Amino acid sequence: MIFLPEDYCDTEPVDVSATATRWLTYLIFATSLAIYYLLPILAGIFTETFGFSSRQTGMLLSADMTANTIAAFSARYWIHRCYWRRVFPFAVLLTVIPNLLCGMVESFETFLAYRYMAGLGAGTMVAFMYATISASVNPDREFAYAMALQVFVGALCLNGATWLWMTWGAAPVFIMTGLVALLPVICYHAIPRSNPLTGNTRNDKQLSKPSAVTDRTILYGLLAVGLFFASMNSIWSFMERLGDAEGFATDFIAITLSVSLLFSFAGALVPAWLAGRMKRIVPISFGYVCLFIAIFTIGRHPAATTYLVALCVYNFFYSFVIPFQNGWIASFDRDGRIVVLLPFLQGIGIAAGPVLAGLVIVDNQYANVIYIS
Repeated sequence: MIFLPEDYCDTEPVDVSATATRWLTYLIFATSLAIYYLLPILAGIFTETFGFSSRQTGMLLSADMTANTIAAFSARYWIHRCYWRRVFPFAVLLTVIPNLLCGMVESFETFLAYRYMAGLGAGTMVAFMYATISASVNPDREFAYAMALQVFVGALCLNGATWLWMTWGAAPVFIMTGLVALLPVICYHAIPRSNPLTGNTRNDKQLSKPSAVTDRTILYGLLAVGLFFASMNSIWSFMERLGDAEGFATDFIAITLSVSLLFSFAGALVPAWLAGRMKRIVPISFGYVCLFIAIFTIGRHPAATTYLVALCVYNFFYSFVIPFQNGWIASFDRDGRIVVLLPFLQGIGIAAGPVLAGLVIVDNQYANVIYIS
C-alpha cells in the first residue's frame, strides 16, 4: 500500500537539514534534470544520426520535460498522501529503464514514447526534491547548492555524451543517462517517509501569509517562471545548431558548451552566498537584463570568441536567477502543494521551448530562434 492512512503521524520524521537528506535532494535535482544539459547533443544525434526533421527533433527534445510537467502537476494531489519511500523506487525505475531502452531503438514514435516514460519518472523524483527543500529553513541556499551540483553533473554528462557519440555512436549516450539516474539511490535511507511540510513548524522569516493578493502573486510568479524557461530552453536546445550555422567547428562548439557550464556552476553558487542579504527582486532583475544582452549578442552573427563569451554570460546568469526564483515561490508554501507546481511550470516552459524553436526554423536558418527567445 502506498497511500497514508487518514490518521497517519510520523513519530520519527527525517531531519531535512541532515547531511544525507540534503545530498539526496541535490542528487535528485542533478540527475533527474541532467537531460536538460544534453539537449544540444541530443539535437545533433536526432538530426544527424537518425535523420529526424527539425519539428520531430523539437518534439523529442521537449518530450522529457512535457512528461516531467505532467508528473509535477499530479504530485500536487498525491505528494502529501503517500509513503515516499514506497513511491521513490518506482520513480527511479521508470526513469532508468526507458533511458536504457532508447539505446536500442531507431524509430521516431518509439523514441518519443520512451522519452515520455523517462520524463514521468524523473518528474516524480523532482517533486520529492522540491517539497523537501521547501521545508528547509533557507530554501534559496539549498536550491543554489542543488543547482551547482546539477550544473557539475550536467557538464560531466555533456562532455561524456560528446565523446561517446563521436566514438561509439548514439546508444551509449542514452545508456549513460540511465545509469546517472541511479545515483540518488545511494541516499535512499535519507528519504522522508512522508511529506516533511505536513505539520511543519519551521521558523521562516520570509514565509508569506496567505491572502487573495498572495494567491495572485503566486500565479503571476509561476507564469513568469514558465515564460522564463520557455525562452531559455528555446535557444539552449539549438545552441549547437546555432554554432554550426555560423560555421564554427564541431570541436569548438563542444568546448564552448563545456566551458560555459563552468560559468553556469559559478552562477549557481553565488546565490548561496547572497541568500538573505538582499531582496530577491534585485538579483532576478539584474540577471534578466544580462540574459537579454547575451542572447542578443548570440543572434548578431558573432565571431567565435564573442560566441564563447556570450554563451558563458548566458549560462552564468541562467543558473544565477533560478535559485532566487525557486526560493521566492517556496516562501509562500506551507504544505508542499505550491512548490511542486514549480517543476510543473518549469517543465511547461522547457517543453515548449524546443517545440516553438523547431516550428520557426526554416531551411536550417536559426535567426527566428533568437527572436522568440
